[in-house]
Amino acid sequence: MLTFDAGPHEYKWRGQKVPGVTTIISPLSDWSKVPQDILLSAQMRGTYVHAMTEAFDNGTLDEGAILEAPEHAIFHGYLRAWKAFCDDVDPVWHEIETMGYSQSYGFAGTWDRRGELTKRTPGNFLIDIKTAAQSSPSWGPQTAAYRQIRAELEPTAITDRRGTVQLHADGTYDFLTWDSPDDWRVFLACLTIFNHLRATK
Repeated sequence: MLTFDAGPHEYKWRGQKVPGVTTIISPLSDWSKVPQDILLSAQMRGTYVHAMTEAFDNGTLDEGAILEAPEHAIFHGYLRAWKAFCDDVDPVWHEIETMGYSQSYGFAGTWDRRGELTKRTPGNFLIDIKTAAQSSPSWGPQTAAYRQIRAELEPTAITDRRGTVQLHADGTYDFLTWDSPDDWRVFLACLTIFNHLRATK
């Protein structure tokens, strides 16, 4: 019932276009002063790193091909960072790059990982992966929205903890956890504004 077209980054529920989480929270990040070529480069990097880490977790990544290709050299550090995170927390992933739809609130989204971290910070987590150099005030609300979708499918998921793994080009990472209930309230505020603007067009 839920489909996603990567080209226009468009979700459809039962054939009808519905907003995605990243579109709804876009007012929380101001990219107006960032040159377009830098934004495009960052977007391409994020897309590639997500595909690379997904293949790594699924056991289908050809690391030799990545390491040997000169054009992929800039991504080596991000892979090392993800592997370091996995080594540190020893995750058991139950869901990888999974999309869902909130029938209660009318939005869709794709969360990067959901599963159990068995070391360092043990527990069930919903995880988002980022490659941006600076953290964003949108990251907490983003994970809260994903957890809402997941909880509509499995009510116990509402107790999952939320986190963002910020990967760096030098092979290091930051693991940011989000525990504030305000994150969901901020997302709902963004959703209210989005729906208001859409209704007045």
